[in-house]
Amino acid sequence: MRYILNVLCVTSFSCHVYAATLHDDTNPVTPEIPEILTKSNRLNSTFDTDQYVQLFLNISINTNKTSDLIAVRQYKNGDFYIRKKDLTILRIKTNDDISPTQWLNLKDFATIKPIYIEKDQALVLNVPSAILNPLIIDLYGQKNIVENLKKLPQLNALILNYSLYNTLTNRKNTFSGALDALYNSHFGNFSSGFLYNGTDNNINHEKWVRLETKWQYVGADKIRIYTLGDFISNSSDWGSSVRLGGLQWSSAYTQRTDIVTSALPQFSGSAALPSTLDLYVNQQKIYSGLVSSGPFDLKQLPFISGNEVTLVTTDATGKQTITKKPYYFSSQILNKGINEFSIDLGAPRYNYGLYSNDYDNDVIFGSGSIRYGYTNTLTLSSGIESSTDGLVNLGAGLSKNLFGLGVLQLNFAASDYKNESGYSTLLGLEGRITKNLSFNTSYKKIFNDYNDLARVSELRYQTKYNRNTQLTEDLTYSSLASESLRLGLNYNFASGYSAYVGYNQLKYTQSAYRLLSLNLNANINKNWSVFATTYKDFDNHQNYGAYVALRYTPSTRLNAITSFSNDAGNISYRQEINGLSGPRIGDLGWGAYVEHNETSQNNNGSIYANYRSRPAYLTASYTESENTHQLALSATGALIVTQGNIFTANEIGDGYALVKNAGPNSQVLNGGVNLGTTDRKGQFLITNLSPYQVHEIYLDPSYLPLNWSLNATKQNAVVGYKQGTEIDFGAHKVQSGIVKILDKDKKSLSPGYEVRINQGQQSTIVGYDGDIFINNLQMNNLLEIDLLDKGTCKVNFTYHDEKQPIQKLGPYICQ
Repeated sequence: MRYILNVLCVTSFSCHVYAATLHDDTNPVTPEIPEILTKSNRLNSTFDTDQYVQLFLNISINTNKTSDLIAVRQYKNGDFYIRKKDLTILRIKTNDDISPTQWLNLKDFATIKPIYIEKDQALVLNVPSAILNPLIIDLYGQKNIVENLKKLPQLNALILNYSLYNTLTNRKNTFSGALDALYNSHFGNFSSGFLYNGTDNNINHEKWVRLETKWQYVGADKIRIYTLGDFISNSSDWGSSVRLGGLQWSSAYTQRTDIVTSALPQFSGSAALPSTLDLYVNQQKIYSGLVSSGPFDLKQLPFISGNEVTLVTTDATGKQTITKKPYYFSSQILNKGINEFSIDLGAPRYNYGLYSNDYDNDVIFGSGSIRYGYTNTLTLSSGIESSTDGLVNLGAGLSKNLFGLGVLQLNFAASDYKNESGYSTLLGLEGRITKNLSFNTSYKKIFNDYNDLARVSELRYQTKYNRNTQLTEDLTYSSLASESLRLGLNYNFASGYSAYVGYNQLKYTQSAYRLLSLNLNANINKNWSVFATTYKDFDNHQNYGAYVALRYTPSTRLNAITSFSNDAGNISYRQEINGLSGPRIGDLGWGAYVEHNETSQNNNGSIYANYRSRPAYLTASYTESENTHQLALSATGALIVTQGNIFTANEIGDGYALVKNAGPNSQVLNGGVNLGTTDRKGQFLITNLSPYQVHEIYLDPSYLPLNWSLNATKQNAVVGYKQGTEIDFGAHKVQSGIVKILDKDKKSLSPGYEVRINQGQQSTIVGYDGDIFINNLQMNNLLEIDLLDKGTCKVNFTYHDEKQPIQKLGPYICQ
């Protein structure tokens, strides 16, 4: 027979780097790389079945037993054949071009010596690590959310979110409000927002303003989102977003909170014997588990903070191997294979929130951006922007994890717009210097006449509204700066104590800003904390300030803050106290503050209260300053129309669920949090569920009437983004009764006999005095009683009265 030498350890870049460091002295000498089957070595599917015996065996790989039986064919010549798909389960490497159902001869794996133990119906295989696939240990443990989502019924619903505000300022009344209408279905979500501004001043705006109107569909399988209408473009790492009306096609990782896109630490290694793995972050154990002999990959550590990860491998003989690896987490580094992209096409929109339809109909903007996790330490990015009036902008960049100590970011872009060319470069570096000291810095420089969509949009806006100012002279957006420098240094003194120093420098054609800031934070104990910040602008000596606050938090619902502030010499003192409201219906919040301005010798203060009712979240406040007295009232809530019913809620989040058939007055709980009580129809609207997460919804039936029964007290719920689902607990009304049974001598039947009710729908036993409790009485009832050596007897009776929860019926004679 011929063999092909292609069994190689195929691993990620990190596998090559760290596998060598994870050395286990108990490993035997690495065997010669074996040959894997060619097509001529495979079992012909038409082989005479009289030549083999079909067995189902327990298989042991290097002393590790399988949990299930494996199909094995034993031939008369002593050869053992196993299908490729079962070899894959056993982690034994095979050629990719072999069919999963193909039977393979273990004899053709030169380094595998099968031992058949007939009395135990077991097959023992000693397999070298070189031909074993790594055991994958996923610590993050992402669940198959999409499959769970498909199994649950989805709701079609019309949702109206509203916010109403009314203020009375010095006897002048002003009303304003916002409305967001959303209709969701299996075909996506259609939504439109509106704003009413009742202020009467010199600002040029419409009373009624349409906000975003769009259709949006999130594809859960392929993690894509499609938007038609108003949206904000997804810019590249070096670009700036613009508001457009048109079409957007992008990845949907922002909506899929169940998917971790950032690269997390990984370990690769090999164990000669079954071993225990213990994982530590800064000497704190976060994981402990068992691995079988052979190679393993430890993937997807949960989100943790720290700077060093330690893996301790303890084999069956007690020998330990310790491996340490530096760890630095950054959202800039994507997990290998993650592809974040966006394609945007549309007309720019101006004066959002002031006008309903201020689109630039003379130009179309287009952009495309992508970030791709090439490895777990290198993320590549590129982007293109263009416009029908002549803009072309191309760029590329990378983010590189530097040995687990920091991240380097490089970006470069070039543009041409109406015969004006320019370049943009960005260099960024962040990392950790010591265990407690970390830093971040970035430098961006614009050369010549560089333009992107944000700059072109601003130029066209000025032209449209006849503003005769130069872009770089009049506007000081950070995205329009010709040069920007950011430096930051963070030092953690101890747990809960930290200091941050930051420096920001922005340069424009005619101006510059250089700002230095210092922040201090100290958590003295669980109740007391201090926060302080100060800043200084070196280009404007009148721009400086400081703020110091002492916070006392005796409970999660109450806090008091005493603060001092100095804003360019304007000194003030403030004392405030807050009683925070919770998420439950009926929760009440309140608060008040008083403030004294030392410079003007003015005093002002305010009090407020809020209440979370089922229909709306209500707030009232009164504020008084030197010349102003203001009373403000607001209500925020939602109406949802689904399945022929109208529900009210104080909010509707990114996901919701309708609880049905839960019985009247049942308590609904989400993960142990009591959300409220069902209505008389047994319905309850859960208004705020996280999309693509498994929620365990419980029902407390303690307050149910005695004549009600439930099919279940727990259901799992999964919803898509801006979608809802239905949760059915199957509550139904039953009529219970106590039936008294007499024997043929008209004496109470002795207790303990088994009773079969209505042909097996229920079963019970006879109680004392011949009483039998029946949970669900029907119009016609049949009881069959097993009298053991006396045979059986039957009772037939009818029932009509349903006025009382529990009835006493009989006596009936069992014959």
